[in-house]
Formats: sequence, structure tokens, C-alpha cells
Amino acid sequence: MHEWREKFKRAKAKVPITITEIEDAAREQYTYLLERMAADAERGKYNGPPVHGPDGVTVMFTPEEAAIDAALDAAGTALEEEAWEEAEAEVKRIERQKGVAIERGSPTHGLLAKAILTAQLEAFDGRQRLLSGKTSEPPVTFLGSAGIDPVTLRPIASLPRPVTRIRTSDGITFEEAAARYLDELRSSSITAQTLLRTERVFSLFKSYAGNPPLAAIDKDTAHDFKQRSPRSIPPGATASAPTR
Repeated sequence: MHEWREKFKRAKAKVPITITEIEDAAREQYTYLLERMAADAERGKYNGPPVHGPDGVTVMFTPEEAAIDAALDAAGTALEEEAWEEAEAEVKRIERQKGVAIERGSPTHGLLAKAILTAQLEAFDGRQRLLSGKTSEPPVTFLGSAGIDPVTLRPIASLPRPVTRIRTSDGITFEEAAARYLDELRSSSITAQTLLRTERVFSLFKSYAGNPPLAAIDKDTAHDFKQRSPRSIPPGATASAPTR
């Protein structure tokens, strides 16, 4: 659903990629770098004797500390100088992934490149803090003020939440069955309006019945739901909740 909504937003705003998609891409880069650095350290990539720190630094660095410090400096310099070409490889990957073309030098390109470099900077800084025995919190946004709603003062793109797949001893639940059904609808020729109506009905049913096992939902349950919630069901919504 998230991807479909963003495609709709792109078309409406006439942009190749939305603010939310830029935020998501930056967070993906941030997470990827942290995972890669942890894996590199675990497989012994940075094994070796201490090395001299940067010019003017008299202390000795571990090989990993030296590598992270150099990467942190490079990302910081690129951001300061707005050297967006340093993010080019990642921009091209996002273009391939989304099937879009982002004009170089456009405001969208600048925002995306800046977000990617910021994500890299934050990841390297977080790893450096870890090596010093300090904790870090994931950034709320990688877009600065552009990533904050000016009215609600909250991030435009919410922080990702873990997805929980619920299953009971009685088998698949209503929520999981509804999610699968909606996925099938999105790949069909159904209109956006019908899809939204169907989603609303499923949401209302979940509020009415909770998240029971699909096997426990029969036609009488669906009928009772429609009788009790006639004003809440959108006009023209004919899709029934998945039943056994």
C-alpha cells in the first residue's frame, strides 16, 4: 500500500520521487551502512596493528577507527561543499529501483543527494560513537527542515515500525487474509477509489471484530457487521471481508 500511495503522490505533485520516498531511501542507506560495518568488523576486515591518526592527531587509531574517520570526513566535506556527485551511485540505484529518472541539478536531485550523504554521515558517526563506547539514536529525519511538517511539527515520514505477522492455533487471522487480498487487488485493474473503499471496509471490520482467526468469521458475522455499521461503510463499497 505504501508504494502505491507514493506513486499516486508522485503523479499528483509531478515529481519523480516524493519526500517520503527520499526519507525511506536515506534510512535504507543508513541501516545498510551500519549493518555492513558491523559485518566487516565481525569477519576481521579491520584486524591489524594501530595506525597513526589524521594529520595533527598524535593518538594511534585502530584500523577500523582510521577507516571510519576517513569516511566520516569525506561525507562531511561532500555535504559542506554540496558535492552531490558523491551520492551518484546511490541515486542511480534508486532510479533503477523506482523506475524513474531524476534530473541532475533539480531541487529533487539536490534533496535526495543531500539526504543520502546525511545518512552516510550519521551512520559513520554512529559507528564511531559505538567504537568509543557511546550509544546513538537513529535520526528522526535525514532531510532537515524539509522532513518536518510545518503544522504538526512531526516528521513527514514516520519512523519504521517492525511488521508483526500474527498467526493463531486456528490458522490465518483476518488481518493477514485481508492484507493478502489487498495485495492481489493492487496488482489487478481495480480503480484507486474502489481499493480505498475496500481498505476502509476491512479497517472498520477489524475495529468491529478485532483480529479473529479467519475460520471463525462466517457469513452471519459479516451480515451482522454490515447491519451494525451501515453509516460507517463508504457508499458503493461492495467488497466483503474475507470469510471462510
